[in-house]
Amino acid sequence: MPPPFSIDSGNVTSSCVAISPEAQPNFGPCYDYNSFGIIVKYFIIVLSTLSILKELYLVYLQRIAYLLSFRNVFDISLHVLAILTVYSDTSSEGPNYVGVREAWQWQTGAISIFLSWMVILAYYQSVPTLGLYVLMFTHVLRTFLKFMVVFSLFTFSFACSFHCLLQNQYAFRDLNHAVMKTTLMMIGEFQFEDIFVAEFMAIETGADNHTIATSTVNYRVVSYSLFAIFIIFMSIILMNLQVGLAVDDIKSVRNNAYLESLAMQVKVTLDIHYTLPKFIRRRFMMKVQNFFPNKYRRTSRFIQWLWNLSSSVINEAINYEKNDPNKLEKQIESLDQKVKGLDRKFESLEDKIAILDNRSSSMESMMSAMMSHFKINGKKDDVNGNDMNV
Repeated sequence: MPPPFSIDSGNVTSSCVAISPEAQPNFGPCYDYNSFGIIVKYFIIVLSTLSILKELYLVYLQRIAYLLSFRNVFDISLHVLAILTVYSDTSSEGPNYVGVREAWQWQTGAISIFLSWMVILAYYQSVPTLGLYVLMFTHVLRTFLKFMVVFSLFTFSFACSFHCLLQNQYAFRDLNHAVMKTTLMMIGEFQFEDIFVAEFMAIETGADNHTIATSTVNYRVVSYSLFAIFIIFMSIILMNLQVGLAVDDIKSVRNNAYLESLAMQVKVTLDIHYTLPKFIRRRFMMKVQNFFPNKYRRTSRFIQWLWNLSSSVINEAINYEKNDPNKLEKQIESLDQKVKGLDRKFESLEDKIAILDNRSSSMESMMSAMMSHFKINGKKDDVNGNDMNV
């Protein structure tokens, strides 16, 4: 009997799933709703509707880029499923009827609960301390999805083989169960005793309760050999390979943890900045900041420290011309000039190399002329001159 326990799934009407009274003594009565349940229902509907409007506004701003983020897809899916889960037909039962959940609503509710926690996990990525661990998880997940192509080939190959050999057993009765059982066996759920050790099952033959012992493993040599290959390939090699890939990803993330944290903070800041309308950005953008170094001159050092009024900050505010916004541009121009100077030096070196090449060619031609004049026979590549004949 599917959840919610005291529901008769076979007695389904167009409006709701009927309650099964005979199941209530075992499981207890369900759906004892009160006024608080009605308040929560409408609160979820209103909050989810506002969130959907916010997501539609983001779609208008980001367009196709909105769909490229899994967090955005999770957000809008969560709000839609939440409304579908709490929705109930009140046309025949009155406006205060909360109603028994439909069979499909229990499924949408389960998915929405899962998505809600995934969305919270995605928002944790913006937190400097906790975001690093979420980033590690996403890196390992990407690597696993890339490795999934190779991994799935091994899984389906062993699942099909086990289904052919052991389809008389319940765990391998069809291909779907065989794939699931093979995946569980990969993480250590072999259940070797149930598959291979308990090789005989009793079959009743008639009124005399005679039994016939029959083997549950019909192809012993091939089955045992394939199981041994499965242990080596899947449980040892592939699992250790996945652990090694995960360790490498985590190591690379830890090495760049500070930069990754800054990148996440910048991304969140830019997302919030470009989400706001342009007139708000223009209205509250701080173009000039005024400093008054003598304002807190007579205050205590603790107050100066609290307001970040150290001598370095005051000097930076006073000597504003030294911190001109064009300073970075000047530094870039200086680096550009240095690069151009190095480029000219390389060109000069290339010219000198070409001159040396021409001189070596002229010297070679002169040597050839002298050898022909003195009737000296020899090879051009001969350095020691042992093969020369006069």
